Formats: sequence, C-alpha cells, structure tokens
Amino acid sequence: MSKKRAAGVSAGGAAAAAAAAARDKAGVLAELEAEIERANRAAGVSAGGAGGAAAAAARDKGGVVAELEAEIERANAESQQLRRDVESQPMSVAERARLLDDIDYATRVQASKRALAEQITKMLYTKESELALWQKKSLDSCMQYNEALIQLSAQFPHLAARAVDEK
Repeated sequence: MSKKRAAGVSAGGAAAAAAAAARDKAGVLAELEAEIERANRAAGVSAGGAGGAAAAAARDKGGVVAELEAEIERANAESQQLRRDVESQPMSVAERARLLDDIDYATRVQASKRALAEQITKMLYTKESELALWQKKSLDSCMQYNEALIQLSAQFPHLAARAVDEK
C-alpha cells in the first residue's frame, strides 16, 4: 500500500475512532442525565415520605453521586486518551483541527452538563430543606391546635371530636 493511502486509511481510522468515541461520550452523557433524573425522582419521593424513607433516599443519592463522579472521571480520562490518539495520528492539519474541535466541543458540553447537574442538586437540597421546615411548622401547628382543644374540651365537650391526627 502506498504511504499516501496508508495515511488516508489511518486518518480514516482516526476519524472513525473519534466518531466512535464521540458516540460513546454521548452515551455516557445520556447515562449521566438518566442517573441525575433518577436521583431527582428519588429525592422527590423521599421529600414526601417518612424519616426512614428520607434517610434511605439520602443513602441512595450518595451512592448515585459516587457512581456519577466515577463515570465522569472515566469519561474525562477517555476524552484525554482520545485527544492524545487524534494528535498522534498522521492526518492533515484540517482533519486534525476538526477532530480536536469536535472533542473540545464535547468536553465543553460535558462540563456544562456537570455544572447544571451541580446547580440542580443545590436547588434540590434547598427545596428539601424548605419542605422539612414546612413539615415541622405544620406539625407544630397541629400540636398547638390539639393542646388548645384539650384545654377547651373541658369547657366544651363537643370540641373533642375535632382533634387532628398528627400523622
């Protein structure tokens, strides 16, 4: 095979490898988005549940976050390896620049999605805290209402039937 054709084949192979890596990265990003969505759904369910369910959801979220961070690190290492592979391939400057631009774009997209996921996580924690505060306030109000009913039921026995179940 001639050198020119061999360079074309290896450049084509590099382009195919870059395209495959870009597809893999897109798949990883889709998996990350799915994991974030599952974590958000789990957090939404735990926000309405009891204390034990909230603790279990918090443990699950911790595991999901650890898995996501490991997946992100793997994707970053894969991206760096792909960059080194593309840079080492014998191809035209234009092809190399295009492939490197594709990799840079995919990296920026991944970074922006990670930043968005972190922002969503912070918002989720804030909403969970607000929900817990509202639950505490509503339970405190129920307690005050029941205490007032107990005091009034001595004078007005028909009010005892209006007691609120705290659960």
